[in-house]
Amino acid sequence: MLQPSPLGGDVVLKNVIFAYPTRIDEPVMRGLSMSVREGECVALVGTSGCGKSTVAALLQRLYEPTSSTITLGGIKLRRTDVHHLREHVSVVSQQPNLFDGSVWENIMYGAVSISDVDVERAARSQHT
Repeated sequence: MLQPSPLGGDVVLKNVIFAYPTRIDEPVMRGLSMSVREGECVALVGTSGCGKSTVAALLQRLYEPTSSTITLGGIKLRRTDVHHLREHVSVVSQQPNLFDGSVWENIMYGAVSISDVDVERAARSQHT
């Protein structure tokens, strides 16, 4: 059963094994274990191809691990409704892309329930 409940808590990856579907015989991850406490800010750093973006993709459920357990707040991530998850989790890519559209449309892209006030607040934000 998929969980539409509020998301929160620690993120825990235990012994993650993963290979991309187009290269099943070449695992990208071989037993990755890590945890991130709720509210903690973490940066993944490493050489190109070491799996940083793959971790982000797994956390967004763009892919499912070949073998492992990934939990969010003690709930297995694969039991979480993917649309609910993506509505509540934000990812900032190392190479952000803008879509062919206005700044307004780019901010709203993928959002199901965002107000005009929220879009304007995001556009005016000056976080450095």
